[in-house]
Amino acid sequence: MHYGEYLARQVAAIKDIQEDQLEVLAQLLRIITSKGGRIFLVGNGGSGSNASHAACDFAKGVFQETDIPFETHSFNDAVVAFSAWINDFDPLDVYVNLARSQVKPGDLIIMISGSGDSENLIRLGKYLLQKKIHAFSLLGSG
Repeated sequence: MHYGEYLARQVAAIKDIQEDQLEVLAQLLRIITSKGGRIFLVGNGGSGSNASHAACDFAKGVFQETDIPFETHSFNDAVVAFSAWINDFDPLDVYVNLARSQVKPGDLIIMISGSGDSENLIRLGKYLLQKKIHAFSLLGSG
């Protein structure tokens, strides 16, 4: 892909951001943190890197600007636990199993997916709905 095409796709993606949904996320973050809830982030591949980066931004950057402590975790940083769950159980359930073992009602999981159709994140979303755990998805279009 030529860099001009790449930049055009990035600009189009930015223009497609639904600002009202970002406000929903901001409100959810305020509510969750004010009640002592934790923020978990997760994604595959590059989205996993984004999840790790965002966890750091919440923990350091938001606190630095607001003095509001955010307890944040990225499933993608838990390499040992990640590999243990994949070794012993269905790899497509890795995020469900990490959530089962770490997340509680009152927490929030932010799922990031460039494609929007990652089976392991879909399974996680279904689990979170079943357990009534707060979730927010940042999705691309493939």
